[in-house]
Amino acid sequence: MSVPRPVVLDVELGTTAGSALALLIALASPEIELLAVTTVGRESLLRARIAARWIELAGARRVPVYAGCSVSWLGRDDFVALGHEGEGVVEPTEEPPLGAEHAVDALRRVLCSRDDVEIVAVGPLTNLAAVLVLEPDLAARIGRLTLLEGANLQADPHAAQVVLSAGLSVRLVPEEVTRSLWLTRADQKSLLAAVTPLHAALACTLEIWTPLQRQLEVRRGRRYDEDNVTFLDEVLTLHCAGDTTSCTLETLDLEPRFHDEMLCLVEHRAPVAESHPLQRVASIRADELRARLLDLASRLGV
Repeated sequence: MSVPRPVVLDVELGTTAGSALALLIALASPEIELLAVTTVGRESLLRARIAARWIELAGARRVPVYAGCSVSWLGRDDFVALGHEGEGVVEPTEEPPLGAEHAVDALRRVLCSRDDVEIVAVGPLTNLAAVLVLEPDLAARIGRLTLLEGANLQADPHAAQVVLSAGLSVRLVPEEVTRSLWLTRADQKSLLAAVTPLHAALACTLEIWTPLQRQLEVRRGRRYDEDNVTFLDEVLTLHCAGDTTSCTLETLDLEPRFHDEMLCLVEHRAPVAESHPLQRVASIRADELRARLLDLASRLGV
């Protein structure tokens, strides 16, 4: 049996259903030793309380949760919360136990203690950027950073530029790849067959999120499958951090560069001073991944 990989999940938890599923699957996966959960985004403390409550509901061993940055790198109120965060999961009066440290300090401590830690980032990269500015030498101690590319980079592009320019081993999981797989209504029925407080909370989360996701996608002019309960962006990012048998990787020399206040990853045919070799997931085998992820999800709360 392989040794579990030490992972820190850095997450903007509470807005999408996919972020909750990613945390729960990380807890259920025998291949992952979840060292800590760090939260980022507007209402970061609330997001940390939501994470701690999911861990309680899952009946997992206690994994420390640390609240992190709630404003972007430039100190602006750029982050988004839609107002439903925590509904059906954590009551306003509940205070699940949280780590006393700020997420940035917790990350620094964990990285100082061992040099094989993987970070899976499915939110803005503000926490990690702060770590790397405070202690640049810690970049060499990160085993790999796997991150969800796309909207998460643009949520705090200046923090993302700091991180992507730090010389880390990085694996990018683009949204255009993750958007080829979603939880269907049949999947939802199978997933919620058990009757536990965890599954009741998950049912409530999906009930709230599915129509919100549809509204957001339609507003952006995107095609939307009515059988789509939730995209699995965060779950697939977590999965691609370790098991790559169901995806295709390519290594590209990419330069993080701003254009009209947007962070772009410019590809170079040959390395230049400003570029860095980064792995990117080029494609996934969706049917294989759906079967694996549903098998993991079936273990939730068991």
